[in-house]
This record gives sequence, structure tokens and C-alpha cells, in this order.
Amino acid sequence: MQDTSVIFTSYGTQTATLVVTSGYGCIDSLTLDIIVSPLPTAILTSNADCYEDSVEMFDASTVPAGSIIGWEWEVENGFTETTQDISVIFDSAGIYATTLIISTDMGCTDTITDSLQVQPSPIGSFVSDSVCLNEFSTMVDVSNVEFGTIVTWDWIVDGVSIDTLSNTSFVFNSDSLQPITLVVTSSYGCIDTVTQEVLIYPLPNNIYSYEGFCEEDDVLFTDESTISSGQIVAWNWNYGNGDSSNVQNPSYGFGEWGDYNVTLITTSDYGCSDTIEQNITISPNPSAEFSMSSNITQVLDPIYFTDESIDASQWDWDFGDSIGTSTDQNPDYAWNNFSTYTVFLTITNDFGCTDTVSHVVTVKQPPQLPLAFSPNGDGLNDVFYVLGGTFTDFRFEIYNNWGKMIFETNDALVGWDGKHMDIEQPLGVYVWIYHVVTEDGEEYTGHGDVTIIR
Repeated sequence: MQDTSVIFTSYGTQTATLVVTSGYGCIDSLTLDIIVSPLPTAILTSNADCYEDSVEMFDASTVPAGSIIGWEWEVENGFTETTQDISVIFDSAGIYATTLIISTDMGCTDTITDSLQVQPSPIGSFVSDSVCLNEFSTMVDVSNVEFGTIVTWDWIVDGVSIDTLSNTSFVFNSDSLQPITLVVTSSYGCIDTVTQEVLIYPLPNNIYSYEGFCEEDDVLFTDESTISSGQIVAWNWNYGNGDSSNVQNPSYGFGEWGDYNVTLITTSDYGCSDTIEQNITISPNPSAEFSMSSNITQVLDPIYFTDESIDASQWDWDFGDSIGTSTDQNPDYAWNNFSTYTVFLTITNDFGCTDTVSHVVTVKQPPQLPLAFSPNGDGLNDVFYVLGGTFTDFRFEIYNNWGKMIFETNDALVGWDGKHMDIEQPLGVYVWIYHVVTEDGEEYTGHGDVTIIR
């Protein structure tokens, strides 16, 4: 055969000899060396896993001699590339045909087509309940995956794994929105990570103050509690003796001295509570009392007071005339004007508790009358009065020099204005008569004269 083709079964230098014969029987031959290049072997590998991941495909092809210098990738999802290794992102799970054509520096090629199975990624999700600070918040996994099952869970708070069960509970150490991360893995090894926020309600911060600490006082409690969000809507006071109140700022009389553990529980509009307990000491009250040398005296005559109080360490006397006070235990006092006065004694004991008692004192003055008066309408000495008192019975009469009674009254507050039947009486001397009884029952009778001057 004049022309021919040969397939070499091994690469390397091969010898080919051509022998030709002419029509006259003459013969010649030619021997040549033929270099046969090796074929490459196309091989591809991948980390094909989950479609949401970036799938890496690697050229693992070989050639006995020379080098591979060309790559042509074609993936069934439409992806093509001419680099040695590729990275492909799939938008759905499935089986994808992937072809790799390689070429050597001698122009030899090889092709491989492989099936690439891309698994679906799970979709991580969970539900949680909003709770109060320091309570367990429960997280329930609701993740799903198209194929296979969820086989592992990893719950993470502040970068620390707290549980690997499908559902978990956790006590957060601060309120407001708290992040928690769930990492789920499917039976095909696909992973998804989700971070959600759990709402933790704040607790109230309980504070209260109070005024009053004596057994007969009403103690006024003032709630000063605060909360960072929401509002406090309920208060529960326990006074430590079985009594209680749900008023925000109650007033309460303990009635007996002693130590009481008073507890306040507040509750927010989210149902979160805080409790504070304080020990309150209720001190005993003293008992105020005093006696007097007399309860009736005359102007400028003193009365002597004797303290008969129990458990007093401080005394405050008020003698009722807006002037006289004393801090002596057993004072005496004289009044400048006749009247009825209420004397108060307020005592204080070593605990600062007080008690007050009062008694009435009558200060009298025997009747006194001036020698003259001037009923001229100038506002000075216009009326003639019987001075003194106080009187429980009173009779006062005026006579002219003819012996005619021209004025009479039974009221010590009513005096003679120098008139009779609304007619001004002439200047001169007039006779008066009185009969009075003071509050202590003593009777006074007197007479004399008075001169009208103008």
C-alpha cells in the first residue's frame, strides 16, 4: 500500500521503515524516528456539598510526559470556565453533569464527564418566648430541609455553645433584645446558621422610703421603684404582722412598738416582679400628763406645774397666751391678762416619739372701774366698762344724781357709752353699782362714782 496509518500503543520514539520497489525490480528503503506523545488522563474532583455553598471543583488530571496547559469546564447549570480549578454556586439542589476537557503542550486532549450531586441546605429557624430577666427562656427549633433530616444543633450565646439538643432553654443575664445563634446540620452535612433576638423584659428596681417610726404614728410609705422600660402596675406591701396593702404609697399605723420586716413586691405590665424587704423599728410613745397647783388663779399670780409623764426626756410647755413657753420639767407661770387659757405639754422620749396633753387654766381679775371717761367719739376711753373677770354672773347699773337708773346690763362685754335713751348725758358725776361672780364662785359687790368729761 502506498500510504498507510498506524496507531501506536505506547508513547515514545518509534521507528518506521519504508521499502519501495520499482517496476524494474529495483529496491530502496528509508527509516525514520517518530515521536509519539502520551495522552493525558482527565480527572476532576470536587467538594460538592450544599447548593448554598460555593462548590470547588479541582483538576486532578495527569500526563506521563509533558504538561497540561488547557482546561475547558462546562457545568450543566450553564457555568463555563477555562481555569484549572473552578468555584461554582448553584441556586438549587440536584444532579449536575460536569465536563472537563484538558489539553497538553503537545496538543493531546482528554475529556471526562461526571455527575455532581448538590444537596439542599437546611433552613435554620427557631421560636422563642419572651420572659422576665432571670427566668428561663425556651428556644424551640423549627428548622427544615428539603431532603434528609436535621441531625445536629448548636446553640450559641456570646460566642459560647450552650447546648446541642434540638430545643434548649437559657437564662440571660441582661434584659432587652438578646441575640442567640443556632447552627443546624443536615444528614448530608449541609449547614445553616441563623441568629435571632430574644426579648427579655426588665425587672423593676424596688426602692421605698418611709416617714414615722412611733407606735401611735401613721407611717407613710413612699414607693420610689423604677423600671428601665414598661411601667410598674401593681404593688403588694406586707407589713410583717399579717397586714398588707396594694396601694402604691400607703399609710399604716402599726399600733405596737417593735421590729417589723416590711416587704414591697412590685409587678410590671409584663408581669415581671421585684421584692425588697427592710427592717423597720417602731418605737414606743411616751405618755404625757401633768398636774397644777390650781386651775384658777388671778392675774400675775403663778401656777406651779408638776410633770407626771412616763418615759419623757424632753418637755415643751405652751401656756396658751402666745407668749409663755418653757422647757423645764416642772415650771411655774403667771399670766398678765385674765382669760381662759389652754396649757399644752408636749413630751419627747429618747426615741424621738412624742405625746401631748392639755388642761384649761382660768386666770381671773377682781372687778376694777376707772374714775372717769370721755364719750366724745374719738375712739379713746369712750365707753365705761367693769374691768376684770372672767365672770359667770354679772350685774352693772348707772344712776344720775337724782337717783334714777339710766343704764343697766348683765353682759360684761357691754359698757355705758354716756347716753340714756340715746341722749348724751351732761358732764358730771354718776353713781355705779355692780354685783359679779368670778369663775371660781367668788362674789364681788361694789359701788362708786365716775365723772363724764369731754
